[in-house]
This record gives sequence, C-alpha cells and structure tokens, in this order.
Amino acid sequence: MIETLITGALFGAVVPSFVALNLFVSSMQKDEKIRMLESEIRVTDKILGAVKKKEF
Repeated sequence: MIETLITGALFGAVVPSFVALNLFVSSMQKDEKIRMLESEIRVTDKILGAVKKKEF
C-alpha cells in the first residue's frame, strides 16, 4: 500500500515536471533555430543587395 502511494506521488510529481522540462528545452531549441534562420536571411539580403547594386 505504501509503495503504491509513493509510486503514485513520484509519478504525479516527476512525470509532469519531466514533460514540462522537455517542452521548455524544445521551445529553446526552436528559438535558436529561428535566430539562426533570421541570421541567414539577413546575410542573404545583404548578398542580394550587393548583387543588385552591381547590376545597375
């Protein structure tokens, strides 16, 4: 009986916090990917701007 209560308490406390941690880490990784893509877009824009200046 006590083992069941302990298991239930651990499951109720550990699993949700583990899920929350995974969601937090996933969102941080997505934020980093977005920052990298924004950086690549800026570089591409600079390159295209330089090419356009040379064409005209």
